[in-house]
Amino acid sequence: LYIIIVMMVILSAAVEFGAKPVNLLRLMTIVALIVTGVVIFLKPFIPTLPFKVGNTVKAGNLLGKVEAITFLNTRLRTFDGKTFFVPNRQILDDIVINYHFTQTRRVKIDVCIRYDQDLLKAKRTLEAVLTEDARVKTKPGPMVYVLNLASNGVELGGRCWVANKDFWVARCDLLEKTKLRFDSEGIRFALPQLDLHIDRNEVNG
Repeated sequence: LYIIIVMMVILSAAVEFGAKPVNLLRLMTIVALIVTGVVIFLKPFIPTLPFKVGNTVKAGNLLGKVEAITFLNTRLRTFDGKTFFVPNRQILDDIVINYHFTQTRRVKIDVCIRYDQDLLKAKRTLEAVLTEDARVKTKPGPMVYVLNLASNGVELGGRCWVANKDFWVARCDLLEKTKLRFDSEGIRFALPQLDLHIDRNEVNG
């Protein structure tokens, strides 16, 4: 709209100074065709930003939602209420994570249970928590793995996929449901522990 208004003002001014409207129209058409051809030819070589307004991105050490994009910078609003104006050149030279680029995201629910707990029951319980949530995708379905035999317990990892827009809330809800379900099933979480052995001979000596 801005370009059209500017062109109309230029044409009107030229006509007032005696220029023929037909010649001006032809000239403007030729210029427009040349500019269009140049843009089409150079478009594959023009770097573009890997996000659009409304996307949640991480650029460098900044995580937030893109509010506006100009030719020179991007306005990014972080989740603690700060607004950053990041130069586009800096964004293009850095690693950018666009959390809206894909339709789904994987949720990780990691827990650690004591060694004296029923491992298979814990796996079934965690899998049930994931399966019963309506936001969790059935393809691929949720899975539970034994991640590690740690010094203080057995580490379990639940993996499932949800819609990108539901990721954060779904993750928080699944963590809460896991804690409540494990408590109701009597499955005890492992706590950091330190075994202390006292040599009585050295103490007596």
